[in-house]
Amino acid sequence: MNNTKPLVSICCQVYNHEKFIDKTIKGFQAQITDFNFEIIICDDASTDASKEIIVNYSKLDDRIKPIFQEENKFSKNERILYKYIYPKCIGKYIAVCDGDDYWTDSLKLQKQVDFLESNPDYGIVGARMLSYHVESNEFIDWSHPKNNIASLGVNDLADGNFIFSSSVLMKNDFIIEEWWHNLPFCDWPLYLLQINNRKIKVLDEIMGVYRVHSGGTFSSVSKQKQLVKEIDCIKTMLVYSNLGIGTKSILGSTLMKKIKLLGEGYVYDFNDKISKLNESICVKENKLNAYEDKLNTYESELSLFSEKLKKIRKTYSYKLLVKMELYFKQ
Repeated sequence: MNNTKPLVSICCQVYNHEKFIDKTIKGFQAQITDFNFEIIICDDASTDASKEIIVNYSKLDDRIKPIFQEENKFSKNERILYKYIYPKCIGKYIAVCDGDDYWTDSLKLQKQVDFLESNPDYGIVGARMLSYHVESNEFIDWSHPKNNIASLGVNDLADGNFIFSSSVLMKNDFIIEEWWHNLPFCDWPLYLLQINNRKIKVLDEIMGVYRVHSGGTFSSVSKQKQLVKEIDCIKTMLVYSNLGIGTKSILGSTLMKKIKLLGEGYVYDFNDKISKLNESICVKENKLNAYEDKLNTYESELSLFSEKLKKIRKTYSYKLLVKMELYFKQ
């Protein structure tokens, strides 16, 4: 066992990621570095085999330090990273990767650490990632327009997040305040609160894959619910944070944009529901008309059958009466 203090703490939160966590952990273990790192994995009371997979890996790799929750904390609105993972980190730097994402570059950590060590005026370094849409089996090369800007700061970030959380390496020099636990999510607000007057860099290299799937914590949430979370997040930071006046002004503008988008989304959703309702009514009316046509046809056929039956009955009765008359005459 190497007792040298790790330079980097890798943080990973897991919930029902048995299909993905194997590849995620292997991406951590594949990192080639000239420094030590620890791997802190928090399983939030998964109901699948995630815990067993993590246990098996931890038995073979003493860098893995698992945390197992007895009950699901996310469902209780607890911020897992803030409360259970970050306080355990002892590295100078923190790297984040969710349990359903994975790194593809074995030199990711080394490149990012080298950058921050050589550029002390930077606090966060990210990277490009591919987004993989599981249901459609499609990879998309995701890149935000701001990634092409050489030097980015907190005001650029206040206008909206442009960093993949699973690509981030940041300095572990922030203090988690109590009100942070009221934030709806951890990544974007942490970058804003942690960066202060330092700069942000997004390396122009693809270093990992962000999975988009129906079980994703954020990607599976509807656009409207995502906007509600972002709005709540901005409101909380405007009230409690010590961000500068200029940054808060930009956040205020971002807040108004999000509220406008949310309103437009509700109008669109309402119109879409009305349109679908009208379509449903038209379909039902068409079906009803078809049933009425069939009923009219059945009634017409029944009427014809009744007429024929009457004729048959008349014919048979007549013949019977004739036979009876002949019989009695004899």
